Amino acid sequence: MKPHKSYKSLYKGRRRLEKFLFLCVVIQLILLFLLNATIPIPSGFAGSLLQNLEDDELSIELEGIEFTFPNQLLIRKIEVSKDDAPAIELDGLEVRLSIFDLLWQDIDSIDELRVDGILFHSPDKGPGTLVLGELNSGKDSNGHRHFKGTLSMKRSVLEVIGSADPEYLKSLSRPSTGPRPPFSPSKSIESLIASIDFLANALEGSRPIHLQAFLSLSPNGRIMVSQSQTAFHEKEEGFSREIRGACSFLELSSLEERSAFFKSKVMGLRMATKSVDLNFHDLSLEMPSIAFATLADLPESIGESSFKVGKIEFGNRVQGNLPPFTLHAKSWEGFMKGIFLSDSNRSRIAIAYELNSTLSLEGEAHIFPDLYDLTCDTKKGRLRILGGDECKLQINKNTAGIDDSHPMSFRVTSNRLSVMETPEGAYALEGMIAPDFSILVDSAWCKLGKSEVKGSYHQSWFPHNYRFLLRGTCLPTDINNWLGSWWKSVWTDFVFSDEIPHGDFSIAGNWLNPNVGNRTFGAIRTKKFSYRDFLVSSSRVKVSVDDHQTKVEAIADHEEGRLEGDLSIPRQGRRSDELLSFSLAGRYPLDKGRKVFGQEVESHLSDFNATLVSCEARGTIIKGGLERSGDNNGTFFSIKLSSDGNASFWSIPVNDFYGEIQYGNSTTEGSFPAIGLAKGKASLTFKSKSFSDNQSLDFKFNLEHADRSSMASALSNLSLIDPKDKERIETMAGVKDEAGRVDLSVQAIGPSGDLLQFKGSGRLRLHEKGLSQVNVLGGISKTLNASKLPIPSGSFSFEKLDIPFQIENEQIYSDHILLTGPLSSLQAKGSLNLISEELDLTAKLKLAGNLKIPLIGGIINLADPLSKITEIKISGNWRDPETQLIVNPFK
Repeated sequence: MKPHKSYKSLYKGRRRLEKFLFLCVVIQLILLFLLNATIPIPSGFAGSLLQNLEDDELSIELEGIEFTFPNQLLIRKIEVSKDDAPAIELDGLEVRLSIFDLLWQDIDSIDELRVDGILFHSPDKGPGTLVLGELNSGKDSNGHRHFKGTLSMKRSVLEVIGSADPEYLKSLSRPSTGPRPPFSPSKSIESLIASIDFLANALEGSRPIHLQAFLSLSPNGRIMVSQSQTAFHEKEEGFSREIRGACSFLELSSLEERSAFFKSKVMGLRMATKSVDLNFHDLSLEMPSIAFATLADLPESIGESSFKVGKIEFGNRVQGNLPPFTLHAKSWEGFMKGIFLSDSNRSRIAIAYELNSTLSLEGEAHIFPDLYDLTCDTKKGRLRILGGDECKLQINKNTAGIDDSHPMSFRVTSNRLSVMETPEGAYALEGMIAPDFSILVDSAWCKLGKSEVKGSYHQSWFPHNYRFLLRGTCLPTDINNWLGSWWKSVWTDFVFSDEIPHGDFSIAGNWLNPNVGNRTFGAIRTKKFSYRDFLVSSSRVKVSVDDHQTKVEAIADHEEGRLEGDLSIPRQGRRSDELLSFSLAGRYPLDKGRKVFGQEVESHLSDFNATLVSCEARGTIIKGGLERSGDNNGTFFSIKLSSDGNASFWSIPVNDFYGEIQYGNSTTEGSFPAIGLAKGKASLTFKSKSFSDNQSLDFKFNLEHADRSSMASALSNLSLIDPKDKERIETMAGVKDEAGRVDLSVQAIGPSGDLLQFKGSGRLRLHEKGLSQVNVLGGISKTLNASKLPIPSGSFSFEKLDIPFQIENEQIYSDHILLTGPLSSLQAKGSLNLISEELDLTAKLKLAGNLKIPLIGGIINLADPLSKITEIKISGNWRDPETQLIVNPFK
């Protein structure tokens, strides 16, 4: 071997090694450089990676894309737009992914993922509808992914932490049996936004919710969701719901068993409307064995379940509480059955149910109403809802097959039960129940208070309509608390005797809305009863009620005759000022029945009294009555009256009368063309009109050929006469003279509340022998007889009195008072003050010189010049005036 060649061969080998080592050093230097290098990724390259996700409706923009060797990808911002509107904004996405996985878009190979925040925008709810806070996700050595993040919406927060086995989750998916439909990113985004809108609507008006969730999505794992102390509160118009202290968890079995155990607890659930506040305490739901093969099987694989409620408490309009209960259920292949249990001192209930296409019940319930504390606020005050002894309910399947629409039958019995504080009664009901739990009672017997009825009943729930058909002895007031204030108002003024009315009624309505849809028709036959103190010996009454009015038509027999009439009362809540309308015809005992038409009509009839009148009346009474004035007062009535005895006007007895009284537009008018008064005939017309500050009265009274003694007796009863004057009038009434006759006419107008402010005129004619019995006239006769005038005895005896007069407030004037007798006449003028009772009269005496007796006629003609210079002055209190004879020879 040659040395030279050997050396050269060794040198060449060393050179190759040096080159190789140098190459390794260079590669190492390049790798060291790349490990710390960050390479921006062009937008075009990023766009090519996402071009499969974009379409005409969806666009994706990326900003700040960087790749840091060996496996870190950073995207500072991602914006997804749908129909040119922002849909999703993602900030600070950082993932650990090899460059080769990125090129091949192998997302499953992501080792770690971190996102600063994701905003989901809704076109309806505005930007940032849903916010995903800081999200961290990674992969452990077993290939399980762990994650942590926070979701927030409308101040409500869900904190999530957990782990998942991807292979286990894939195994829970149902394998596809056909070709998959093509993936549409646009539709996926649209579905996501719709779900976010639904969630936002559910949280509308609610208080903030704070939930924590722990998820272990692997065999033998657990899913748990709990609520913080902050209550979930959802509020809608007229309704609110609140959940307190909720906690739920789901335990998963091994991979082979494929079953789960679910349990949920809620400390409190509150549901409230404007009138009812319902609180459920200590709720729990358990599903001990949920067998499933895939997630899609879960709804059909619940198996057994148990739902418990510790206590149900009512508030607001209804108050009290219900005992605890438990509901056990078992379901399979769309079929469910179970049992409802409640065992306490207030109830013992065991009712089994089956649910297939319809729900059927079977079992018994024993309720002890006296042990319940349920009450309800009504217009009549706070009423106890239930009271009484044991109430039994038995429900059976309807196996007869007669009526498939009512799969259940039931029977209810109670020896003593009170509902809404009605009189205690005994009940026996038999009927059927529809799948929607509408109730049909085809046989019902009830002995309630003084009533005993048989009938039927139907109740639906949506809407809450009901209908009674009742027949038997029925005291209407026994069911006042059932049918509301409108029913009670009909019977308030009735007083029934021990002979209970017999009724036949159809009563229909809606429990939740008593002012709409009520229909009542019925007939009542009664014996003795009274209405507003008017005693009726027997009657037949028809009652009808609708949304507008309650109408009562009646025929009533009383001690004096028969009456027929009707009464119409508008329903409460109607936009009407009408209080009632009425009509009446027949023979009517006015004194005993003046209250029948109400206080307003009674006030107008207060000055009229009659034992029995024939009447025909009709009218409408408006709320407010006389407090309204003018055209604003819609009250109207017309009453035609006639009587042949035992009647009086203003306490003045009359023998007979007929006439009519009308009221309308705040004006009362009366016309009585024939009144038998003091053995004479009288007529009266009047008109009374109400104003805002007073009431005027315009009347005209005319009396002809009345007996003076009877007239005086009648006037002594007049309520307007001073008690001091009644004695004098009664004295005059005691003076019997068959020839005494009175004619009187008066026409005046003034405020009805003050008779001393009237103005008018009138005329009084009195024809009677011995007018000197009258107090004022007697003084004249005595004065003239005591004078020294040469006038024959008896010349001052008077028989006729004629007084035309004017009324001016408290003054009565007369310029031509004429008092005449067989031998003389007296002409006078003057006034009477009704306040001071002062009389001021001046009279002149005139002798009758045309007598046929020559001697007496001559004497009178001789004395007549003396009478011309003589005046008579009457003054002072009219009850005891002073009479003076004044002689003036110079006249």
